[in-house]
Amino acid sequence: MKENSRLRRLFFSASAVLVGLLLFAATTEKGCSFPQAAMIPKEQLKTMLNDPAVAIIDLRLNRDWNAADRKIPGAVHEDPDHIADWAGKYPKDKIIVLYCA
Repeated sequence: MKENSRLRRLFFSASAVLVGLLLFAATTEKGCSFPQAAMIPKEQLKTMLNDPAVAIIDLRLNRDWNAADRKIPGAVHEDPDHIADWAGKYPKDKIIVLYCA
C-alpha cells in the first residue's frame, strides 16, 4: 500500500513538472503552441546519453535521489516541487528528457 502511494505521488509529480514545462514553453514564445511530449524506450535514451543537444532531468524527490544506487549518466537532478526555479535554465532548442524512477 505504501509503495502504491509513493508511485502515485511520483507519477503526479512528474506529470505536474511536464505540464509546467509545457505551459512555460507555451507562454514564453509569442504564438507558440504546445510541443509534443512522448515517451521513449530506454534503448533509445541510451543512444542519446552523450548528445549535447539532450538534457536529461531526474525528478525524483531529494531523499530518493540521494538514496539511489542507480542514476542515468549525465542526468541532472531537479526538484519537482520548484519548477519555476529551474525550468528557465534549459535551452528551448534542447531535447528535454524527464524521468522519475
